[in-house]
Amino acid sequence: NPNNGRVCLSDMDPRQRGLLVNTACLGTGTALLATAIGAPLGLALARIALPGRALLRIVLAAPVLLPSYIMALAWTYLGSSRGLLATFAGRPLLSEWTYSLPAAIVVLGLVFYPLAMLATEVAFRRVDGRLEEAALVVAPPRRVLVGVTLPLVAPSVFATALVIFVLAVSEFGVPGVLRVRVYTTEVFTAFAALYTHLVEPGLVSLETLLERMSAGPARAYGLDAPRIAVGAPANLVLLDTQASWQVTEDGFKSRSKNSWLIGEKLRGRVRATIAAGRLVHES
Repeated sequence: NPNNGRVCLSDMDPRQRGLLVNTACLGTGTALLATAIGAPLGLALARIALPGRALLRIVLAAPVLLPSYIMALAWTYLGSSRGLLATFAGRPLLSEWTYSLPAAIVVLGLVFYPLAMLATEVAFRRVDGRLEEAALVVAPPRRVLVGVTLPLVAPSVFATALVIFVLAVSEFGVPGVLRVRVYTTEVFTAFAALYTHLVEPGLVSLETLLERMSAGPARAYGLDAPRIAVGAPANLVLLDTQASWQVTEDGFKSRSKNSWLIGEKLRGRVRATIAAGRLVHES
């Protein structure tokens, strides 16, 4: 192998590159937006004497408690061509953006910003006040904030942004509802097609197929192979190998409706997906 087992962008077909770019943009955009919203709110909760701060914190943290697909559905009811904005304005305002990658980033940013907010608040509260007091003796408050406080808080904010990135790229509900093609929305039809055309005819064993769709890609990208063990991340997929279903355009989550599988009856279906301990898909 000239690439020593490594996968390059040039080795991917256009569809694979598109999925990789969309998934990376979804994770990066969500992490940046959630941090941009949550970090200032966390600073305000930690350093400003706001009235009813405890109640305000609960209200601001509420989005992370809601299922993500509920937020996606609310977005479609708001921005679609027949949504609330179009009804009140008399013309569609956001219909072109309702089902798009930017829309998925906005929705997931609103879902996950409480994580950045709470982490930032905790980080500010853990800063040693004596350091800031000593710095205020020789510098104005703004310089103390930029030169002392923010560098102490930045690692916690950055770590939370990485967590949000991982949660976003493993998300199925929002990309599924908003028809954004990412890896999590593509893998479900892929398993059924491969199971029907390779496993059932006896060309490939089920164990081999599962290995090629889980541990194999992980090895190719230099990642740890998924495993079920105490202390390991809970990344699990529940498969129903007895389920039969027909592929139709109505079942597609992406805006592209062309597929060689349309009209075919497949066997095998993904019933649930747990990513990093969270139920991200259920059917």
